[in-house]
Amino acid sequence: MVGQYIVSCMQMARSAEIGLFIHRYELIMIIFFSISALVQVMISILCTTIALKHVTGITKLNKLIFPVSLLLGAFGYWVVEDHIRAMDLLTYYWPIMANPIGLGLPLLIFLLGFFFQKK
Repeated sequence: MVGQYIVSCMQMARSAEIGLFIHRYELIMIIFFSISALVQVMISILCTTIALKHVTGITKLNKLIFPVSLLLGAFGYWVVEDHIRAMDLLTYYWPIMANPIGLGLPLLIFLLGFFFQKK
């Protein structure tokens, strides 16, 4: 049931009736959610910048952080601008892209490490 909520810890706190002894617990839940969202965005920008650095051959990350942030931000706003488009992306296209990456990439790295290990 928790997987159906965007802020699952908030629903669990409501179900446990934490508000009976901790007042204004909503702010604590929002802080936890905001910090985790901030860390996810920062790691996403960093990983994208490092990948683009290796693709383009640029040596300094500082030159790429701002363009990558603008590119990811523009794409994010474009996706969520239309609710139907966002739901279609998450329902139909994202699993098709994420499953091979999430399952195939670790397997590929393991196999390459197995074949190219130092003797």
